Amino acid sequence: MYLKCALSVCAVALCAILGIAGSDPDPSADPPAVLRLVDIVLECSLVEEGGGRLSMFASAFSRQPATLVLRKVGVPEHETLDSYTEYQPPPFDPEALIFEVEVTSASIPGAESLLHADCNEQEVTCEISQYYPQDEVPETAWFICSLQVEGGGVSATMVMRTQPITGEVGMEPQKQKKLDLPLSDSGTIQLAAQFNVFTSMPSVSTALGGAVLLDCGFTGEQHIQEVQVEWRVQHKGNGRRVLHFRSDTNEGVSDRPGAQIDSARLAAHRNASLFLPGFRVADEGTYICIVTAGPYQAQQVIQVQVQEPPSVNLVPEALQLQEGVTERLSCEINKYYPLDVQVVWTQSPSSSPSSSPSSPPPSHLPHIYFSSHRQHSDGTYSLSAYVLVNPSTCDAGTTFTCSVSHPSLSEPLTASLTLTLPEESRLWLILGVSMATLIFIFAAYKLVLQWNKGTVAKKGQLKNIKVN
Repeated sequence: MYLKCALSVCAVALCAILGIAGSDPDPSADPPAVLRLVDIVLECSLVEEGGGRLSMFASAFSRQPATLVLRKVGVPEHETLDSYTEYQPPPFDPEALIFEVEVTSASIPGAESLLHADCNEQEVTCEISQYYPQDEVPETAWFICSLQVEGGGVSATMVMRTQPITGEVGMEPQKQKKLDLPLSDSGTIQLAAQFNVFTSMPSVSTALGGAVLLDCGFTGEQHIQEVQVEWRVQHKGNGRRVLHFRSDTNEGVSDRPGAQIDSARLAAHRNASLFLPGFRVADEGTYICIVTAGPYQAQQVIQVQVQEPPSVNLVPEALQLQEGVTERLSCEINKYYPLDVQVVWTQSPSSSPSSSPSSPPPSHLPHIYFSSHRQHSDGTYSLSAYVLVNPSTCDAGTTFTCSVSHPSLSEPLTASLTLTLPEESRLWLILGVSMATLIFIFAAYKLVLQWNKGTVAKKGQLKNIKVN
């Protein structure tokens, strides 16, 4: 049974069978006790250096479509794949590039993310290129394959070697025309995975001061005992070593204070994860986990970014509207990282409170003034974004709102302020309203008295007429 991780009918059917819309593997979860062996077929690219092994120009690289067939991949037993047929290779074609890989010796933990990629609308990046181990074996070709599920999922780098192909007696097997390698009866280049370095988190975000655990593990032949692990980081064109560890001497050198790996887990579980406490902006960058085991070497790349959310407040906290005076209302955005932040100012008129369903939406203020970015000693930034409040364009009760968006925020932060009248103006307003009310009451009282007098006079005239 197999799954081809491309947009296909079988992938859509798999979504319906499994009843999932998205399920990322949990890196902290224990591996399932029972695994089921399945085949996974991936669209891939064979990458070659057209300018030779020492070429440094990107234009020297060429790509050719290829197919990667991963045989006997372990996935959790609950995966319902009974309705799928065995992988059927296409008609024999000596020009086709089909790599059939046995992965029993170098398993791929978290391989179920490859099965769910189509259902989760994720792309799988697959690249194959030739590999040159330290101790080359005669009459054996080596390849290295890089697999990554975009947007979350497993990332793996496998070292593979060709397997001998036995054809009919006295008959040489046909060869792939481009690579000049023997083909199986089904037209595939048969390989066996010897070594695999993987991570379940190729991208990590962290807040300042937190502890970060960068996941890196490896699988391969059981007889490999001597292992070296090196962690490096690159940022803005500069690279440096973070840590180096040798399993044969059980000794390590940490170039970054606090950086460490668990030697016991490295020996028992082949876990080379890096622990970094007190993460700083200066620690941000591309981390490279390089594992050397015997003649094999492979690596994983993990992007680590600091995301520190800002605090937002308005200055001043209260603003009184004064005739003929233009005020400055500032939105202070403090201590955030990275630099990219977006600020929007809106204005809601006093006659249209936002709580009213019939009120018009707030209007965006077109003229926003920004200060220069201020960088603090810890690497975070601060910014001021202010607007000018003119009494000729707004009234008391008008609400101004500053909305701030940042990559560290799931939704924008807002701060609002409602204009008020000065205390003196407010007192005169109260007195004016009180006087108007008294005048209204007095006028109404006089009207009532006049109406009563008129009524009494009319009744007296009627009585006089009856007497006469």
